[in-house]
Amino acid sequence: MDKRGQSLPLNTVIIAIIVLVVLVIVIAILVGGTLGVTQRIKEIFGGSVAATDISLARQFCQEYCDSEKYDAFCKKTFYLDENVDGSAEKNSDGNYIKYYCGPIHKTTLDTNNINDGFIGISCPAATGKC
Repeated sequence: MDKRGQSLPLNTVIIAIIVLVVLVIVIAILVGGTLGVTQRIKEIFGGSVAATDISLARQFCQEYCDSEKYDAFCKKTFYLDENVDGSAEKNSDGNYIKYYCGPIHKTTLDTNNINDGFIGISCPAATGKC
């Protein structure tokens, strides 16, 4: 008689591990909601929001204007690091300040942008489209 034990194929073990990871993620989302999970992931992998360089943001805004992408020009937000401390700027409430290409405006997406900023790119063709 051969007394060797039955072994599981490697594929079965790998699939079981993947299923277990997906199950943990689903449970985390159901218990804490997606905001809680994403917030925890951000805290683990980086303590702050990555900030865009002001000159790069201005280039993007100018390109949106030149290529007549007015929706992007009006609604695209940037997080800037004006004081070069390694993280995006925050307002007095502790929320990150959103910077827009054009002057501060109210959109249907952002109804509370009182503390938001203006990058300083003018696009006369976008007037009335924001």
